[in-house]
Amino acid sequence: MMLTIDMDLTLSLEEDATGTLYVADGVGDVDVHSEVDTAKAYYIFGDGTMDPPGSVLLQLPLVGDAEVSFIEVTLPMDVFMTTGNSSSHVTKPGDDIDDSELEGNGVPFTKDGGPAPYVGTSGTIITTGAALDLRLVWVEVDFQYRIVMEIEPVPGWEQE
Repeated sequence: MMLTIDMDLTLSLEEDATGTLYVADGVGDVDVHSEVDTAKAYYIFGDGTMDPPGSVLLQLPLVGDAEVSFIEVTLPMDVFMTTGNSSSHVTKPGDDIDDSELEGNGVPFTKDGGPAPYVGTSGTIITTGAALDLRLVWVEVDFQYRIVMEIEPVPGWEQE
């Protein structure tokens, strides 16, 4: 018997995010590849190609509040978000998503022309990953995720 589970997941920032913003062409390599093996993620940074100005690599200490029909659970979800490429490859423990690949691309921040050229501009950051072997009471769950965030300037914001 297969049990279908509907889950609502709300992500919140647990503490300040830290990262690196590259404002020169070809300075940073911001791509992130994760291999998820036996419920632990291994991150590999960079694909060997330097990325354009406005590229960013950001570590977000997120926490996920998941509401399932029969339980509520809190998941630590520290992720690396990037304006470059993010991909995830799942191996074990379950068979349903074993060998699954998930990929996504972000968009570098657009140049503003001010003294700090990428502050207050729009861009897209992305992450991919998986949570394996989650135990929700009597059910074990594996899932893979892609998170995309559109970053937009605050209306009325002015650069100092």
